[in-house]
Amino acid sequence: MGPNAHASMALLNKELGLSRGKVKRLLEILFEIHVSRSTSCRSMLRTADRLEDADTQVRRTVRGSPQVVGDETGWRVDGRGAWFHAFAGLTATCYEVDATRSIGPAEQLLGID
Repeated sequence: MGPNAHASMALLNKELGLSRGKVKRLLEILFEIHVSRSTSCRSMLRTADRLEDADTQVRRTVRGSPQVVGDETGWRVDGRGAWFHAFAGLTATCYEVDATRSIGPAEQLLGID
């Protein structure tokens, strides 16, 4: 399976919200690519590993921005309430999903000052 298939699975699951089962079915119908749900899950984990350096760089860019605007909104994780914390700098944006609406994610990203 090539990098485009891995990227497609990540996009379909994370951006478009399709379950791993629906991603599997869509790849079969449209492209005759046969993957198991577990392959989809492993692909997602490999993609996350490969993007870790990019995530670190985005967070550094936001942290170093002269202005950062934060916002949070209600979110669901496995059917439970959570908070989606977004932080927009001048040239980059990052987010954290946290169980609380506390200042913790902002302090972790930006520091206490």
